[in-house]
Amino acid sequence: MASKTAKVDFSAEAILRKIQERKELLNHINTLKGQLVLEQVTDSLRSLKKHVNFDVVGLLAFMFGFDAIMWIMLAIRHVPKTFARYKNSRCNIIFTIIDHLCPCRFSVTLVDDIVCFLEEFAPESPFLGNYSAVFEEALCTLSKREKLNFGGFIVPPVEDCLRCGSILSAPNPRSSCTLYTITGPKQCAKLVLRCKDCKVSYGRSMIAEGKGNASYYFEAIAAADDLIEVTNVVYMEKRLYRWLPSLTDGFSVSYNELFSREIRENFESDVTGDQNDDKHQNFVPSFSD
Repeated sequence: MASKTAKVDFSAEAILRKIQERKELLNHINTLKGQLVLEQVTDSLRSLKKHVNFDVVGLLAFMFGFDAIMWIMLAIRHVPKTFARYKNSRCNIIFTIIDHLCPCRFSVTLVDDIVCFLEEFAPESPFLGNYSAVFEEALCTLSKREKLNFGGFIVPPVEDCLRCGSILSAPNPRSSCTLYTITGPKQCAKLVLRCKDCKVSYGRSMIAEGKGNASYYFEAIAAADDLIEVTNVVYMEKRLYRWLPSLTDGFSVSYNELFSREIRENFESDVTGDQNDDKHQNFVPSFSD
C-alpha cells in the first residue's frame, strides 16, 4: 500500500496566510514581552519556587536581551558581595560596568533588581560561579575519555583559499599538538586545511605550496593571530611569549650576580681596562646582550 504524503498548498493565498500567522505569532510574543514586569515575575517565582523548575535566565534574556543579562551575570561574578558593605558601592560598580557596555538601557535601580533576582533564583548558574574551573575540568575529563584532545582546537586563520577563493577542505585527520598558555600547557587537536584546486595547504602560521615552498601569512592576518607556532606540534600564546624577554633579562642579572667572582677573574682585563674606553668600562657578560 502506497504511503500517503501530506499535500502542501503552494498557492499565493496559502503563502500569504502562513506569513500572516507568523506575523501574528511574533506580535503576540512582543505583546507578552511588553507585559512582563520584573516585580510581578519575582513574586510569582517566590510563591512557586518549590514547585516549578523555571529557566529564569532565559526569561530575563527574553525581557532585557541576552547580551545585557550576560554582562550583568559576568559583573556579578566580578564584583564580590562584600563590596556592598561600603556605602552599597557594589550596586554602583556593577551599574557603571553595565552602563558602559549597554549605554542608556538601564537605571541603577533596575540593574540592582536584576542582580537580586539572579542571585535569588539562579545562584547555581555557571556564569555566577567559578564556571571557568568547572569548564576546564570537563575538558580534561573528556580528553581522557574520548579519542580527541579537548584542551583546545587549532585551525588555520582563514577558511577560504587566498588564491582562488575556494572553500578549504580538511582531507587529513586531526593531529595532536601542545599549546602553552599563561594558565599552563594544554593538549590540543589541530587541523590543516587544503585547497583542492590550487593544491595549497594552510597551517596555523604558514602556507605550504608543495616542493618545499612555504610562506607566512600576510602581515594583517599574522598580527591578528593570538598564537605563535614554535614547531608544527608546539604552539604558544602571545601573552605568554611576551614574558620570555623579561625573564631572559632577569636570568642574566641573576647569572651575573651568581658568577660575579668568575666574571671578575676571567674578564678582569676587560672590566678594568682603559677607563676612558666605554666599551671596556661597561663590558659585563650577559645573556641579554
